[in-house]
Parts: sequence; C-alpha cells; structure tokens
Amino acid sequence: MNVPFMVSVIVPIYKAESYIRKCLDSILSQTFINFELLLIDDGSPDDCGKICDEYAKLDDRVRAFHKENGGVSKARNLGLDYAKGDYVCFIDSDDWVDSDMLETLIGWEQKKRTDLLFYGFQYEASTGNSNTLELLRQFSGIYEGINSVVEVCYLLEINELLGWTWNKLFRNGIIQEYHIRFNEEISIQEDHIFTLEYLKYVTCLTVCAYAPYHYRMVQDSLTNKRYSYFFQKKKLLLLFQRRMELINKRGNVDIYRQYVVREFLLTLLYYYRLLNSEIENQLEELKDIRSLFRKYALMSQSTKIYILYIVSFLPVYCLRIFFRLYLVIYRLCKNRIKR
Repeated sequence: MNVPFMVSVIVPIYKAESYIRKCLDSILSQTFINFELLLIDDGSPDDCGKICDEYAKLDDRVRAFHKENGGVSKARNLGLDYAKGDYVCFIDSDDWVDSDMLETLIGWEQKKRTDLLFYGFQYEASTGNSNTLELLRQFSGIYEGINSVVEVCYLLEINELLGWTWNKLFRNGIIQEYHIRFNEEISIQEDHIFTLEYLKYVTCLTVCAYAPYHYRMVQDSLTNKRYSYFFQKKKLLLLFQRRMELINKRGNVDIYRQYVVREFLLTLLYYYRLLNSEIENQLEELKDIRSLFRKYALMSQSTKIYILYIVSFLPVYCLRIFFRLYLVIYRLCKNRIKR
C-alpha cells in the first residue's frame, strides 16, 4: 500500500510497570511502520521511566518524555505539543492493540480522507471479555456534512461510544490549528470533553466496524474513584457546554438537545443528592440547580425536563426510587433505537 501519512501514537504512563511492555510491544509490532511513538512518563514512581528509556534506545521511532506527576490530561497535552504526524491516536499504558490496527485505519483513510475515524474496542477482564462490534455495525459508514456528523454523534452518545479518545484516529492538523487540548483541571471524562471540542471542526466522520483495541479493566482505575460534588459539577458543566456547542452548529437536533439537557440535569441532581453532605449551603445549591432546570426546560421544550424539575423537590428516598426506574426505562429505550 502507498504510505503518504504518518501517525503519532501518544501513550501517557503512570504506575503501569506490570502492563507497559505488552502495550509497547503491541505498538512496535505494527504492520504499518510509518509512525512515531511518544511515551509520556508522568512522574511514575515505579520503573516505567526506565522502561520508556529502554524502548527509546531500541527503536528510533520512540521518544521518551519525563515530567512531574500532573495527571493524564497534562501528559497527553505534552504529547500533542510534540506530535509531528498527520494523524494522532491515543493508547493507554495498561491496554494493547492488534498488530494490524494502524495499517487497517490508514487503509480506510486512503479510501476516503475524513476528519475523525471511530473504531471499536474489546473489554478485557478476568471474568471474560466483550466487544463493541455489534453496535458499530449499526453505524458503520462515512458521514459527510455537519448535519450527518451531529446526527451520528447523537447515536454514538446514547450507545456510549462517543467519549473516549483511544478508539479514534484524529487529524493532527485540526488539533494544532485550533489548539485543541485536554482540560488539565479534570481527571475524569476529560477525553469526552476533548472529543466534543474536536467535533466542532469535523465535517466528515467515519465509523469502522473493526475492534483492534483491547481495553484492560483495572480495579483501581480513575473511573472507580470518588470525586467531590463540586468537581462533578464542574465536569458536568463542561460536558454540557461542549455538547451544546456541537448541537448548535447544526441549529436544530431536538432529540439530541433533549437528551443532553436531561442527562446534564438528572446527573447533576443525582450527585447533589448523593454528596449533599459535602455542601455547606445546601439550600442555595439546590436553588441554583432548580434555576438550571427552569432555564433549560424552556429551551428544550421537553415535558421530561419539567418532570425532572418537579422531582427535584422530592425527598431523597423518593429520588432514589425514581433514579432506578429512570435507568431501567432509559436502557430499555436505548436498546430499541436503530440507525
């Protein structure tokens, strides 16, 4: 195959000594060889830094960077500052990829150059694994024009495939031109916020029914940590803003808009009820939440939002019952949605 493109592979590394060699070996065994591998040692206290230097000496495509611990967002941003490739992909240090991943993805790009390419992944856990191929087959194809991009983003959102950065091939030119970077104040769903910011500049998107990425389920990962209410609120506000910016580029995607508003308000209310012992002035905070309900219920013209607003006045035990029923109904409805 012709090889006009180079890929920058960025791997942020922290406390991954047990897994890092499998990750790096899977990248260096790629059948597509025109890539650079940027290893960002985020002040890891184990031997990860030494391992990075070892691999950099063995292969001149590998560059190792060492920095004080500052979180995954800062580590990825450092990689983006040095990325020279036409495309960028992110791989987590405890995961691994199939040897034909880059060749397959670049093969797709040579057929039709797109701004963002989605691919699948497999969950790897001690209890067994599962993959996303069946879902991706529903959406597989090329989506051209901002209308089509926003519509498929909604379908990917409700099927929980949109947010991660490690199941996508990004165009580096877009990242650098618009200086898109990870929010360094957020350590959970920072990749979702990055993806939504990037999508504002996407006019052609491809979804591949192909799952070369192996996501290792680690018990003590960031997703299992407890965060304060105000951290969760900040994260939810950023997500909401980025989603609405994307939707507003199209102008009228009512079903997506209503989903985003419901998701934001319901989750915010959930965290308020779950973590309200951390809030000094609970009454003022609840007034702020109710004002958001009023503001965005009018904007979305959704009966469901008005229902949520009324529900916000209920006692905690009623809310818990409501949340459980809502999640059951939501999952049932989501499974019925077809492209």
